[in-house]
Amino acid sequence: MPSRNELLYGRAEPLPRVTPLRAGPVELLFDNGALRYLRVGGREAVRRIAMAVRDPNWGTVPARISALKIAAERDRFQVTFVAEHAAAPVRFRWHARIDGTPDGTVRYQMDGQALRTFRRNRIGLFVIHPAGGFAGREVEIETVDGQFKTGLVPVAVSPHQVFERIRAIFHEIAPGCRAEVRFEGETFEMEDHRNWTDSGFKTYGTPLSLPFPVEVPEGTVIRQQVVFRIHGSPPRTAARAGRLPAVEVRLQSGAHRLPALGLTLAREEADAERLRALRLSHIRVPAGEPVAGAPAELPLEAVILAGADPERRMREALEWARESGLQVARWVLLSALHPVTPEALAETGRRILAGAPLVGGTRGHFAELNRNRPRADAFDAVCFAVCPQVHDSDNTALMENCAAQRDAVGSALRFAPAVHASPVTLRPQFNPVAAGPQEPPQPDPRQGSLFCAAWTVASLKHLAEAGAAGITCFETAGPAGVMTKRRVFPVWHVLADLGEFREGELIPCASSEPLAVEFFALQLGKRRRILAANLTPGEQRLRWRGEARVRVLDADSAEEAMFDPDRFRRRARHAAGERGLALDAYGVATLDLEET
Repeated sequence: MPSRNELLYGRAEPLPRVTPLRAGPVELLFDNGALRYLRVGGREAVRRIAMAVRDPNWGTVPARISALKIAAERDRFQVTFVAEHAAAPVRFRWHARIDGTPDGTVRYQMDGQALRTFRRNRIGLFVIHPAGGFAGREVEIETVDGQFKTGLVPVAVSPHQVFERIRAIFHEIAPGCRAEVRFEGETFEMEDHRNWTDSGFKTYGTPLSLPFPVEVPEGTVIRQQVVFRIHGSPPRTAARAGRLPAVEVRLQSGAHRLPALGLTLAREEADAERLRALRLSHIRVPAGEPVAGAPAELPLEAVILAGADPERRMREALEWARESGLQVARWVLLSALHPVTPEALAETGRRILAGAPLVGGTRGHFAELNRNRPRADAFDAVCFAVCPQVHDSDNTALMENCAAQRDAVGSALRFAPAVHASPVTLRPQFNPVAAGPQEPPQPDPRQGSLFCAAWTVASLKHLAEAGAAGITCFETAGPAGVMTKRRVFPVWHVLADLGEFREGELIPCASSEPLAVEFFALQLGKRRRILAANLTPGEQRLRWRGEARVRVLDADSAEEAMFDPDRFRRRARHAAGERGLALDAYGVATLDLEET
């Protein structure tokens, strides 16, 4: 049986310690070299200040932290540490000093040196502003030549850089209080990270207008600094007594049909009975590949990867479907030669593949589609891949990034008739900007953990509420799937809970603390179900209205849920919403509301 940590997030080692800090009116967290959630009066001003090293394929090279010292008082702090990034060919070491002072200033300094010669795409500090509350806001930019200008942060996902040549950013936190974020040691610019379904707007150096990758000779010194300040009177923080308040779900109006939900067919055979129990809408398969193991009653999302002779490839795919007697729900036409399916291929596809909807799009992220938008009438729908760790791989970042999936789908619907998120995976399956050969993606160790189940609730909630027509997540079986021959993974139960409401509707809902707990609400006739997912490694308390039958998937129930799923699914207890429920780390609660 896996250890508790392995059940929670797929690794035996404990998570890095998170330390709350204060700089006068500014509250924040220190988390493994990064500063998170800089809040003033309870209002988030900056989501993260951190350091990144990006290799020639845009991979993020992780850091090993040592010599960490934290000196914290009531209204000030100092943090120092050494970080080293070592993954062939990269080796870079830097010293950090982070100071917080009573006037609300936070200063993050980085002094680094290359320990060998290597190529990089980017090295340096970055700042992330959260999309929620920042998109649509007017900001003031001080440029590197000392000019000041105002601009509007976009609501729809911007395909290109939002602001360039940045020395400082000013934005309002509350009436009478502004935040300043100042950058030194490099020319910075801001991009919309929602293009990669990341959680906000990232300000970074070096500008993309400069050549990359570039060689960093051994001994090269890089020094940078980010300074956060507040101007004016900070809003007061409401006093909190005792335990944190329970997280509440608020059901909203505007119920609509659930998206078509499917899985990608894996090479490893899945338990047919367990697969049928999910009541999926489709199975994604590469056109021309064997489909043994896919339930015969399920239609296929057939993917055609067209190369130098696209017409021949389409005719072969059509013949494959006819000879095998397969039911094709939709053809997904992608290009091996272009970032997004060329419109010319759409005309050929409609002529050859008539009879099923034609979907165009990208093997890559929303960024590729957003920067190469097809005509609205070119395809019946568009698709793009969804992955939460294009830039960061820690648990907190992955959970934060779920909300950006809503923005990506909503932005795509501005120029496309329908949107499919396909495939949705924890790890990227394809790197559209790789400078060299790509290795096959390795399964994420969190796939079989409670973390994956909770993440999937949040991911599917945002994709579905945004209006995605279809969602294809994970594989049917294996280390990147929802089960193995011996057991089901916790995420299997999330899909089973949704499958029982396949003919129903989703009810839009909001969480009072969306970074802590997310909710996915469904209804089928008079039945109502709410999935509640704890997105954190600590306990969260839930509250809802009315009486409910409750089933909890957590570290205590995981063994039964994985090895005897039928027995687990029969377990439920009565709970009243006004009394609430304590939900353990990365747990998922299924609330079947009783009729009133």
